[in-house]
Amino acid sequence: MKKIGILTYQFADNYGAVLQCYALCKAINELDDCDAKVINFIPANFKYKSYSGYNQILFIRKREMFDEFLRRNCNVEQNIKNTITDEEYDYICVGSDQIWCTVYEDYYLPGINRTKKVSYAASLGYSPNSQKLNEDIIKKNLPQFKNISVRETIHREYLHELCGVECEVVLDPTLLLDKEEYYSLIDNVRKENGEFIFLFYLLHDNEYYKAIELANMIAREYDFEIIHSLQDVSEDVFTKKSKCMMYDGVEDFLYYIKNAKFVITNSYHATLFALQFEIPFYTFKVESMRSRVDTLVEELDIGHRVINNSILGMEVDVNIDWNAIKGRIRNKRESSYEYLRKALDIDDELRR
Repeated sequence: MKKIGILTYQFADNYGAVLQCYALCKAINELDDCDAKVINFIPANFKYKSYSGYNQILFIRKREMFDEFLRRNCNVEQNIKNTITDEEYDYICVGSDQIWCTVYEDYYLPGINRTKKVSYAASLGYSPNSQKLNEDIIKKNLPQFKNISVRETIHREYLHELCGVECEVVLDPTLLLDKEEYYSLIDNVRKENGEFIFLFYLLHDNEYYKAIELANMIAREYDFEIIHSLQDVSEDVFTKKSKCMMYDGVEDFLYYIKNAKFVITNSYHATLFALQFEIPFYTFKVESMRSRVDTLVEELDIGHRVINNSILGMEVDVNIDWNAIKGRIRNKRESSYEYLRKALDIDDELRR
């Protein structure tokens, strides 16, 4: 039995970060002869954002729900580590998420010598011309990896040019699983909601007012309520009944997407789960996630669902060719599993 440690941002205050951790661990454990665990690594100098007043109480409760989700579903090591060693595992799989933005060099595994080092859907976070990337760290460490895969096409080309490594572009882990595999996480969620729009907008930029305007436009036309993530925005800006969910649990996040009539977002993972659950959506492309969205547009042909600038005069389209999108995901899923099998030296046939 191969022992595999997954090194990622499982501790992040982010729904997508937790769910990609869940999906990657589950996907690897479904492969023959694999026993995968999530390394419970939290950098020594990491600190959660602090909130004021009652919001801090809500955040603490949210973190407890996140931690409980990880314990229950993600096969996380019991003890927290501040350093990474190679004594327990045959392979360490780094990824997914923006683990190579060089904030923490640990994710390049500089001190690992005996354990085989691989990555799955890793991201540098920034564009290749960003001054925030430490190219010395990248050139020193990545050639020591057995196999490398990344999430964005632009990073494959950049890493090959920078340090000569061969990379593959693979699916985000959340798309490795069929949508039915998420249903067990949602089955016990009970909400008393009518028909609603899910507006999940992360404050990567200050243009959330465009997303609010679009949500209001759709809500007025179809008489939908609005469930949103904008905890610091007054409810008065919404034209219909609204509710903030930003302090809800991981399962709630999935529930809102699966049961929404429409999803409006600038979140990469909210987009992926709208695709998974076949919910009409629009994604606002912001600079900090440009490369991620560009790769999705290229691979899944969803450019008509991406908003780059103004929504002035925009006509909402609920018609999406889901069969075509599912076919593209299926093909990319097969090649992504092939990469995992190669990286982990698995010779058995794919289960999918």
